[in-house]
Amino acid sequence: MLPPKGRERTQYRKPNRLNTVSLTLAALAGLVFYVGYSLWPAGVMRLRARGVLDDALPLLYRINLRGETAAKQEVPKLQKDILVNLQKAGIRAKVKLVVQRSAKLVAIEAHFPVMCEFPFINKRVAIEIAPRAQTDATRVDW
Repeated sequence: MLPPKGRERTQYRKPNRLNTVSLTLAALAGLVFYVGYSLWPAGVMRLRARGVLDDALPLLYRINLRGETAAKQEVPKLQKDILVNLQKAGIRAKVKLVVQRSAKLVAIEAHFPVMCEFPFINKRVAIEIAPRAQTDATRVDW
């Protein structure tokens, strides 16, 4: 098809393979990979701790159903078991456990730092992570 009279056909240049947009996208992808690689230990430790807390949550739920006197005896034992299991999972930092019990909610939260190292710039950063496992504590009557 011919262009309308009085107008010339526009000739566009083919872009180069390496232009500012492709270089910017490659730099952005490299930066995302670098940060993800550096923060990987924090993610892995958070997932490991969350798994240990999820495993202990049903026991805390049952302790919560027994009443306050049983909870005063059983919760410290449960906390010691959780700390041992966290060490077995590879979490060697000092862990602070927070146990929350009420008529509506049962939760366990662990606070601990994870060291992340950024290669090439030789920078180490301590990131405080706090995985939490919780469930509804209301009793279900069948």
